[in-house]
Amino acid sequence: MIMTARNERLPAREKLRGRALFRRVYQEGQAFRGRLLVMIVYRAPDLERRAGFVSSRKVGNAVRRNRARRLLRECYRRLKANMLEGGRRAHYVFIARSALPRAELESVFAEMRDLMVRAGVLGVSSENSSDP
Repeated sequence: MIMTARNERLPAREKLRGRALFRRVYQEGQAFRGRLLVMIVYRAPDLERRAGFVSSRKVGNAVRRNRARRLLRECYRRLKANMLEGGRRAHYVFIARSALPRAELESVFAEMRDLMVRAGVLGVSSENSSDP
């Protein structure tokens, strides 16, 4: 079970909220696909970094969907400090795939890190950062 201290939570100002913002990321963003998740990045110079986490019913029941979103949030929270400057001017949507709730935190972390490196928002040197 992932335990996060209250002060380590993702701040509300960094959460992507609202249908219009999600729709904009889906329509204008660039998708990077992995086995466990899909990351969509929408970059613009006037944006502040925000992230949204999605898991559909294809992922499973409510317990599995919530676990999937918790895993995505925790991995993102650990990686966001190592983002390049360009990565800080973007909105992200992370979509859980059906295999994600059964995956370990380490494998989700590694895949999200690889997708961020491919997207150019995380430095290659961060690829060797300590795993959870």
